[in-house]
Amino acid sequence: MNRFNPSRYTIIGFISVVVLASALGLVTNKNCTPAQRIGDVVMVAVICGATWGGSKLIDYLLGFRISWNEHPIRRLMLNYVFAAAYAVVIIIIAFRIYELVFPEVQVPLENYFLYSVFSMLVTLLVSSVYAVSEFVKQWKSSELKAEQMKQQVLRSEYESLKNQVNPHFLFNSLNTLSALIPENPAKATDFVQKLSRVFRYALQHSDSATIELGNELDVVNAFLFLQKTRFGDNLRFHIDVPQAFHHRQIITQGLLTLVENAVKHNEASAENPLAISIEMIGNDYVSVRNTLQRKKMMQPSTGIGLPNVVSRCGALTERPVVITEHEKEFEVKIPLIN
Repeated sequence: MNRFNPSRYTIIGFISVVVLASALGLVTNKNCTPAQRIGDVVMVAVICGATWGGSKLIDYLLGFRISWNEHPIRRLMLNYVFAAAYAVVIIIIAFRIYELVFPEVQVPLENYFLYSVFSMLVTLLVSSVYAVSEFVKQWKSSELKAEQMKQQVLRSEYESLKNQVNPHFLFNSLNTLSALIPENPAKATDFVQKLSRVFRYALQHSDSATIELGNELDVVNAFLFLQKTRFGDNLRFHIDVPQAFHHRQIITQGLLTLVENAVKHNEASAENPLAISIEMIGNDYVSVRNTLQRKKMMQPSTGIGLPNVVSRCGALTERPVVITEHEKEFEVKIPLIN
């Protein structure tokens, strides 16, 4: 949101416009008394001040309703239209007041027209300056957000990769695999392929802020297959995301991070099976919900996972991440990006 405050450039511009408008008044109103000339300068200053300040105020108020990011052309055109109409109204009011102060003076219609055109040109200039200024600020902000997003994605990739290559994960995966090989060679092969899929995903998407929901669900399925093979009936999961949403974008590793957290921080036993559910909420959110049964011996947490997801979503969409914790359930709703 723009802050409504003047800068030195605004002051310099305002003085320049007052000087030009005063010169215009001297040219168009040669036969006047010294008092009328002073009145002309005062009126010009009031008109310029009201026009300049009004243009800025209009831009400021429009900022509450129309974003430069989402509708730049619409915002610019409305700025022009409202500011020009406002300028004409100011001209009419100013000349009427002038005629009341100097009853002997009848302002010609051509002066109304000339000053109206001049005021509209001033508002066009002012609105254009504010538009360029806003575009530059938005561009700088976008560059900063892009760099922050890149850093956050790298941190997320690092955290996910670290989770997947940590000794506990590898030890548990290799233990599960060694038990599968003699009992079920086909499933052991599938296990290796899924394990490879999870590692490959963590390495291949380090430069992507978003990914198709369908691709994210594929790797989540692979990860849950590994965990299901390890925990058996102690882990239950359900994924219900219609195919029609699979082309939509979501932050990279958003769902995977939440599922990893659920497995990492919650007990999965015969007495307390861990249930994980992933489903669409409306058209713009994906919900990851799990039973809340925190482990008595918690694994060390870096504090990066969930805050990183929230931060990355905040940089890409105005829809917030929704986190809900009940006594026996934890849920995170991640917004789709487009």
